[in-house]
Formats: sequence, C-alpha cells, structure tokens
Amino acid sequence: MVFSSQIFLFFFLPITMIGYLICRKTKNKNIWLLFVSILFYAYGARKIVLVLLSSVFINWSLALLVTRVESRIGKRAVL
Repeated sequence: MVFSSQIFLFFFLPITMIGYLICRKTKNKNIWLLFVSILFYAYGARKIVLVLLSSVFINWSLALLVTRVESRIGKRAVL
C-alpha cells in the first residue's frame, strides 16, 4: 500500500485516525497503532509480517529487561 493510493487515503488513514481518537488511554492508543501498522505492512508485503512480529516481540522483551535492570540497580549504573 502506497501512502498516496486511494485505499490508504480514503479507507486506511481515516479508520486509523478515528480509532486513535476513540482510544482514551495512551496504552490503548499504542496497541491500536501497533495493530494497524501490522495490517499496513501485511497488506503490502505479507512475507515480512512474521519478521516484523518477531522484531516487535524481541524489542518489547528487551525493553522490559532494561526496565527491570534499571529499577534494581538504578539509572546511573545502566548509563
């Protein structure tokens, strides 16, 4: 899907924006944007969706690990 295509401009973008505005909490907005981003990539290149999902999961896991380490030893020790 190209950003200038009619499908993107008249279908995908409005639904994405409406869904974003409906979500009240930041966590829900992030989940919504993650979901529609994966749909966007799946529409254009289905073969890379598994790679994308793997990357999202690995990055999320590492972010949780960094947060856990920061809370245990303090921010100065990590930097």
